[in-house]
Amino acid sequence: MFWGLTYASLIGGIITIVGGVLSDVTKRKYAFLYYSLLGIILAYPLAAVLRISFALLVVSAGILSSVIGTGGVMLAYLAELFPTRYRGSAIGFIWNMASIGATAALLTAPFWLRLGLIIGYSVMLIVGS
Repeated sequence: MFWGLTYASLIGGIITIVGGVLSDVTKRKYAFLYYSLLGIILAYPLAAVLRISFALLVVSAGILSSVIGTGGVMLAYLAELFPTRYRGSAIGFIWNMASIGATAALLTAPFWLRLGLIIGYSVMLIVGS
């Protein structure tokens, strides 16, 4: 498990750096759009491979962690929203308040039971994207 999480984090980190570079080259708005479209397109395939093998689970988890977090674009965007005096506190507050919203997965459990785990998770990823 340790190495699986380590490799998934490395994959997610690399994709996050690519997303940050993409957002510097293009406008942040377009980088968000690209990552959202990528999340919609890859939602079902990445959810489907979670059960196949451990190696695919690790790769899929790394990609999902980056695509769901919009790959480095979000942090750059949030940093630009606030003056430097309040930047750290404001981003910390927003990030932690968003973590409270992560409980939405628990609220969608009955929805998953009707559609099945893979399709239910894919639909949640598509709606989130």
